[in-house]
Amino acid sequence: MSREEDDGIVLQCQLNDYYPNKLTVQWLLGDQPVEAKNKTLQNTNTGEKTFTHISQLSVSSEYTDQLYTCKASHESEEYKEDFNMCAAKSLFKPSVEVKIAPLRDLRKKSEVTVTCIVKAPDKTKVSWWADSKPVKNNPNESKDVFHNLVSNLTLSQSEWFKWKTIVCTAEHPCFSKESGEIQAGDISVDPLVLIRRPFPESAFLECVLNGLPSGEVCIVFLANNEEISGIDCLDWAPSEKSWSLTKRFTIPSEHRKRENTFTCKVHRPLKQWESKPTGMIFDDPSTELGLGPSVEQSGSQYRKLMCSASGFNPKIKWLSEATVKPSPSTITLMEGGQVKVFSEMLVPQKEWNEGVTYTCQMTDGDKTENKTIDICEVLAPSSRLADIYLLGPSPSYSRPVTSLYLTCLVIGHSLERFSVHWKVNGKIQRPFKQDPQHHVNGSQSTRSILEVSGKMWNEFVVFTCEVKHFCSTNTQQQNISKTRDPKKPTVRILRPADIDLFDAFNTSLLCLIFGFFPSGIFVEWTLNGTLLNSSQFTNSPVVAHPSGGFSMHSSLMIPVSQNETGMYSCVVSHESSQVPVTASVENIFESTVHTAPLAELLQSVNGLVCLASAFSPPSINITWLLGMSELPYYTNTKPAKDPVGKYFMQSHLPLLSSDWVSGEVYTCKVSHVTGIQLLNISKKAAIFEEAVFVNENKQDLVGQDSVEEVWNMAFTFLSLFLLSLLYGCTVTLFKAKPE
Repeated sequence: MSREEDDGIVLQCQLNDYYPNKLTVQWLLGDQPVEAKNKTLQNTNTGEKTFTHISQLSVSSEYTDQLYTCKASHESEEYKEDFNMCAAKSLFKPSVEVKIAPLRDLRKKSEVTVTCIVKAPDKTKVSWWADSKPVKNNPNESKDVFHNLVSNLTLSQSEWFKWKTIVCTAEHPCFSKESGEIQAGDISVDPLVLIRRPFPESAFLECVLNGLPSGEVCIVFLANNEEISGIDCLDWAPSEKSWSLTKRFTIPSEHRKRENTFTCKVHRPLKQWESKPTGMIFDDPSTELGLGPSVEQSGSQYRKLMCSASGFNPKIKWLSEATVKPSPSTITLMEGGQVKVFSEMLVPQKEWNEGVTYTCQMTDGDKTENKTIDICEVLAPSSRLADIYLLGPSPSYSRPVTSLYLTCLVIGHSLERFSVHWKVNGKIQRPFKQDPQHHVNGSQSTRSILEVSGKMWNEFVVFTCEVKHFCSTNTQQQNISKTRDPKKPTVRILRPADIDLFDAFNTSLLCLIFGFFPSGIFVEWTLNGTLLNSSQFTNSPVVAHPSGGFSMHSSLMIPVSQNETGMYSCVVSHESSQVPVTASVENIFESTVHTAPLAELLQSVNGLVCLASAFSPPSINITWLLGMSELPYYTNTKPAKDPVGKYFMQSHLPLLSSDWVSGEVYTCKVSHVTGIQLLNISKKAAIFEEAVFVNENKQDLVGQDSVEEVWNMAFTFLSLFLLSLLYGCTVTLFKAKPE
């Protein structure tokens, strides 16, 4: 038996009614003897003589799982009684529960408190472990209303995410260790959180989580960073069949605003992840209508029209002149949450060219938008304009004629879309119109010819040619009438530079026409009187000339393969002249023909002169030699072109007669692509050579005999004049003598 005494427990082993008094009592703690207090009493209540032995052992009152044994021996018999502190008490086995506060209460805090609730007898010890290591933080322990031991461990954010497992253990001497654990916040890889709109017809949003470990998770939806849903929490445990968590939410009507974007936020203790925002799902819808390429189907030409619309849930319908045109649509749910719809329609090319209007009608809820397109919508402004040239009658109109013809020349693209009208005093005339002609550069031209009376023309009546594109509200017009004071054009042709003639590419002639009035003019080119094709030359627009009147230019391209000799003429027709005004050039390519120079060596009063003429190309070199040695002191002029396109030049060697030793031979060496010429002269030969006078400033040479002839002729005329005078005086005196 046992009894509590002060701060300990007294174990008492009592043996009654034994005889003789030969009793041995021993206490054991486990298998080790311990000292106890023994007392023997003799019974006197009965007639028999018996004894009672009391042995008392004081032990600590703490719970221990130790075994105390009282052993007694008497008359060869042994007695034993065991005592265990834990068995002596009616104790229940401890239980441990570990938890944290609800996640909805933790999501806005910076630390987390882990609670361990221990249901156990007194003297139970609670300890905390993190990843198998003791936690140094001091927990807060208390008793709840059920007398359970409650231990609260507060962890910072860094501690929570540093550890993987938090363990609470309960230890009691009478029982084995009990523990409970909870997963901490260690997440090695952030989960993927995205928000999407799964269906185009509805205002549902889905928050999808991938790669989230098990545990409590809370999800909330936001509009422009403001929560619009209640927080929804659940215990998530991924499995082989389910690796992602999807939460669906219907957007309330009060949040369906054009400026709103939406996100979803996922909460774990002390950590959260937010998706990228959606686009503005409820933004105003937009429509785009465009023109696609031409398409051929079953031998017919069609034009493709393309319409796309974006919005919450747009629909597309095609209309043509209020008639619905069926056409399929393709619907795409964009990543940002908006819906994009695309539709194509093929329309006959003929209808398109005629300017039929097509409408793409978009409806999105209560909103409707119409986009229209026709050929006028896509034509560039420049395509609606044409170049207009008015040509008056031929120069023969000045002769008495009954009818004259005025021409309105229209140049542009797709001239079938233009209307051309002649007007006189506001009244429309009936001209003759030619079919459009197509040119190699892709343009077209047409002529509208109006027959007018010579009387009206000579009365300076104004004739108007009006040109209008059916897509344009503006009318282009040009006026023409007989000019009261026309000015004749001046025509000049610029010869090409020599370097251009030797180029491997084409050569051009430029004809400058200026000073004419009025602006109507016609320019052509001829070769040896034969008209050249208009594709070979290009005429510039007529512009006002700074000195008065108008000016223009015409460029003639001469291919390398057609470097023909002959006369090229720029022929200009203008009403100021009854015959064309012409400028001509010839021998253009004469300088490209290899021609050997005509070399001549002459003597002047101050030296020797070497002349080279009629050569081409212009590259030439003249040097002087004395015997076999080249002389350094001579002067060469630059090659100059003569009227026929060849070149000439001269070289002057300064030389005084006193410096010229008899027998010395001077040589002029002329080097040209056609060959080398050597011209020699010696002093002996020079004595008998006629003197030649060279004017250094002129290229003409005058011989001494020519000077003598001039003086002889003058002397002869003077002698004859004196003889005539003498003869006249003699005859007069003879007739005047009286008979």
